[in-house]
Amino acid sequence: MHRKKTADGLIANFKPEPMGPLATPVALTPANFGKIDKVYIFTEYDHAIGLTLQKSMAKTANITKTYSLPTSHTPFFSQPGVVASILSQEAK
Repeated sequence: MHRKKTADGLIANFKPEPMGPLATPVALTPANFGKIDKVYIFTEYDHAIGLTLQKSMAKTANITKTYSLPTSHTPFFSQPGVVASILSQEAK
């Protein structure tokens, strides 16, 4: 029943992705963005971005701390408490 409730919630709140954020170039500088410690949550069963690619992206982005969850691409739906806990911990 939990999966059905989650799926129903996703369907009810689904909205098309806006193109602006995807089409607008972003300039990151070492002086600003480069100073921030970066954290990444690996999603082990992600079929949108596979774990091997996630690890490659994290290495390229100089990620300083990682977490790994046995979830799909949307851990904020399947494990919202765990994701909230990680975000809360990292915000300190």
